[in-house]
Amino acid sequence: MTLTESSGSGMSPSIRAKVERYSAEISSIAKDQLVSVAIFGAAVTRDWRPSWPIHHVIVTTTDDLDLITGLGRGLRRQALKIGLSAPLLVTREMIASSLDTFPLEWLEIRTCHETVGGTEVFNSLTCDREPLRLQCERESLTIAMTLRQRALSLGSGDMPLADLAEQAVRVARGLIHFTSGSSLAAPSDVIAQASTLLSIDLKPIMAAWNGEVGTVATKRMYDALTQLGKKSDRA
Repeated sequence: MTLTESSGSGMSPSIRAKVERYSAEISSIAKDQLVSVAIFGAAVTRDWRPSWPIHHVIVTTTDDLDLITGLGRGLRRQALKIGLSAPLLVTREMIASSLDTFPLEWLEIRTCHETVGGTEVFNSLTCDREPLRLQCERESLTIAMTLRQRALSLGSGDMPLADLAEQAVRVARGLIHFTSGSSLAAPSDVIAQASTLLSIDLKPIMAAWNGEVGTVATKRMYDALTQLGKKSDRA
């Protein structure tokens, strides 16, 4: 288990039991092709709430489409009942080759995950500084562009913000790691530390994470994303 001391899992014991049964089903289908099953992201921190999906990653020995199809047939309904999002399906080789392409995602998984089946494979992951900086810059710009597109098509009062907040937390975590070398799990800790470390107000991101919507929330979120983008560009 890889969590900061202050994180604490947000999953209830009943959901955790269902996740463990789901992991056991994966093992029964994949057999010796299974390497690891892990829950990651907010679900293993105190900031997760039941309305949010539970992210998970499945590591297998080979990139086998037949196995993937079999897992889908056998587990899709069970995953939906639990509230699991579609799994990230990878091999060890895929992880190693994508550390410089998706460093923010692998940093998140390394920082806040709980292995629920198979063996631990994420604690030793490392991310180089320059790919991390570049993805922080790219992602912060992409989030702001998405917000603009939604404002154009939906109007700021009707705009969903929580998914953009989740992405922004990922960028903030990357900037903290790039700047100080530390890693934080819980989104509230990430936003608080990034606000202090970067000298910008990122509280609107956490407000959006917690479900705040509307014209005022959207404007504040936009301002926070603009500041985050500038810090990413100058990192």
